Amino acid sequence: MMDPATAYLLDELTDDCRSEYRNLMASAVRGDFETCGLYADQLKRHCAEQFKEGVLGLEHLAAVDGLCEIVARGMGTAEGPRRYHINLSVFTSLPDMWAIEQLFPIIPIQRLQERPAVDGVLSDLTCDSDGKVDQFIGGRSSLPLRSNFVFLTLFANKIGI
Repeated sequence: MMDPATAYLLDELTDDCRSEYRNLMASAVRGDFETCGLYADQLKRHCAEQFKEGVLGLEHLAAVDGLCEIVARGMGTAEGPRRYHINLSVFTSLPDMWAIEQLFPIIPIQRLQERPAVDGVLSDLTCDSDGKVDQFIGGRSSLPLRSNFVFLTLFANKIGI
């Protein structure tokens, strides 16, 4: 029996993507991780194309992306830090960060009892820039974050994200 979350995901996928998902799962069960990784890459690529065409929703694309990340971690081939989009302009809100490379403390404001589970960089969503925050206090190029974080506070211009 399939869990409700998986059933929900598969319900919106096209037949081709559903087939890739089944192949991915079958190769994972067999322990054929190389093939599993290939199917995960195919599934992710096809779902991204379908999202761009308006066939697949953002929620389903995120679920497929999460599934592919789990596969990559299981294979030990996970990519570097994840990119988290924030609703602000780095160039407007943090001008000293990009102009004179001033670092600002960025900290979580919730779930403080949890240990960070993922590394990430922050990327803005605005149309006036292609800004990102990828330099952090302590010389790190990524920020340790809780999985599925929602809010951060940047101590710059009193911005709460």
